[in-house]
Amino acid sequence: MYRKFPTVKVYRECTYTVWRRQESGSVYYEARRLSERYSEAGGEPGFLYPGDWPQSDEEVKERVPEDWLEPTERELRRDKRKRLPQQVTVGLDGREAPTGRALHYLEAPFEFCPCCGVAYGARQASDFGKLATLGSEGRSTATTVLSLATVLHLRDAELPPQARKLLSFTDNRQDASLQAGHFNDFVQTGLLRSAVYRAVEGAGPEGLCHDQLTQKVFEALGLSLAEYASNPEVKFSARQNTDRALRDVLGYRIYRDLLRGWRITAPNLEQVDLLRIGYESLGDLCRAEEEWQGTHPALASATPEVRERVARVLLDYLRRELAIKVDYLNPDFQERMRQASNSWLVAPWALEENEKLDYARVAYARPRRPGDSREAVYVSPRGSFGQYLRRSNTFPGLGHALKTADCVAIIEHLLRTLSVAGLVEPVDTEDNGYQVVAASFVWRPGDGTQPGGDPLRVRLRENAEREANRFATYDGQDTRDLTPAEHASPEALPLPRYWVPAQEVEARLVQRDRDGNVVWAWRQNWFLGHRKTARNTDVRTIITAVMPRFEVGDKAPLLLSTESAEKIAALKSGASRDTRRPPPGPGQDVLRSCHVPVQVRPAPRAGVRPHPQWASLPVAAHQTILARVFGVYPDDPPTSYRRFVGEDGEELCPARTSRLTTPASEIERPG
Repeated sequence: MYRKFPTVKVYRECTYTVWRRQESGSVYYEARRLSERYSEAGGEPGFLYPGDWPQSDEEVKERVPEDWLEPTERELRRDKRKRLPQQVTVGLDGREAPTGRALHYLEAPFEFCPCCGVAYGARQASDFGKLATLGSEGRSTATTVLSLATVLHLRDAELPPQARKLLSFTDNRQDASLQAGHFNDFVQTGLLRSAVYRAVEGAGPEGLCHDQLTQKVFEALGLSLAEYASNPEVKFSARQNTDRALRDVLGYRIYRDLLRGWRITAPNLEQVDLLRIGYESLGDLCRAEEEWQGTHPALASATPEVRERVARVLLDYLRRELAIKVDYLNPDFQERMRQASNSWLVAPWALEENEKLDYARVAYARPRRPGDSREAVYVSPRGSFGQYLRRSNTFPGLGHALKTADCVAIIEHLLRTLSVAGLVEPVDTEDNGYQVVAASFVWRPGDGTQPGGDPLRVRLRENAEREANRFATYDGQDTRDLTPAEHASPEALPLPRYWVPAQEVEARLVQRDRDGNVVWAWRQNWFLGHRKTARNTDVRTIITAVMPRFEVGDKAPLLLSTESAEKIAALKSGASRDTRRPPPGPGQDVLRSCHVPVQVRPAPRAGVRPHPQWASLPVAAHQTILARVFGVYPDDPPTSYRRFVGEDGEELCPARTSRLTTPASEIERPG
């Protein structure tokens, strides 16, 4: 059996992305890409949820997000009723029918998951950041991840050490430079994060404080002096200066990495629950009732647990926005750090000459005004934190909804009280600006089971827990979540539910005559294929790739040949060249079924003048060009190269060898 991915793609939050269209009075659904919002064929973008959904109002209120309910009456808001899942029955052809599978339809944009309880704010109109998969990243990330995985497997391969290498080829300098930079950034980020995790794991439950952090990470990194020092022979005070320069650069990288990552394939340690940052004395402050006297009634009457939860959300928000008081994010300190880095360190650990460094921001307890800096953080009553305060479950038991003026007072009183314990510090007293103090951070290890959700961006319904990616698998009877042991094992492989029979694929790789005798068969364990449609901005019109012997859709036609692997490699090499498109004419129809941009000398035709570049060359030159690029010679059979998928048995190389009149012995064959 060969694996096959479902026609409708499953995304991270338990739904299918579809078009909902109407035709001849019936409604049908088609798969769509997550990025597609408009279609020339018409239709409404939406989602299909395959799970169950309650019918009674009381059960519905338990499943919807908390802010979908009225604060006092606890009834479903009128404007949210149309956003509830609508029950539909869909047949095998994708049309609504009396019989079929029971599903539930949700309109786009995606606001909440009926299964997980994950909800998103109304301001997050784009569904890409909510539901995009790992495959949404570009080819640089894919190349880097696949290359690193290959190198890791090569270490255990039964090959000589000098043969355990991976060579990557590209067709232009820009791509090579981009990929090299991506490799370096990916590896350095991975090394730094692994050192941070090892340092906090070694510290145990007590964690690390700010004063210990960079030294412990420096030790966990375990670099030799030659790997980071501009002079590997330095001693005495020069050695101390070199180590200090590296610790400062590490400190900047560590705090810069606290900024919430936007790349799906590169979340920071906190987002994957391998790092948990606490705040010293926060619990003691929230239990000290005398410190909360005179504050807003919502804070004064709240339990210590509620105060701590609200205060932690605010501190995390400031920290993730880099509103942190720490030397590594101070512009003056960064200038001295850059000079020391240039003097004592070498790449990749030294700061680049033109690298733009991020510096600490300032958080203001007010909305942004005209003329204010866009680099600052504004904790306003109508912003994300203000909306969080107004949720009915933020201050349970308050008895009434908070107004804008209430949120203003709560934010000001909360920041003022947190400054008593040294958790935040006023840095702009005239305009009420604050920064969270890095010295109050406590860095502790996580176990990866509770990825850090941001309650300002992603909300969970009451009593719902945010889990790590479940990597569901199919066990032959039904789908199930992987166990913790399987989740942690690199050998565990999630299996899909839908497969293609192996015999169906193998049958396509054999050609038989009318009597059932095998005329031709593909014997290799790999395929050479190409993109069905290349971009119109490419200078070449075919993009080839080698792939394992698995089922392949019609988007990747295969090039199958009875020739040797060396000749097929020559075909791939020639087809990947930056060859300009040929001008219109008879010479363009060579290998036209694959749009290969190779010309032969056009045959004379009335009223058509051959291209000057080709008219000046002898016939033997054209034959040599064709021989060098494709390994096709006059004495080769015209059906040497075949095309698979689409047109059964169509010849990839049409019978054009009759044009090659020079004997094969006189054509220089490629070495």
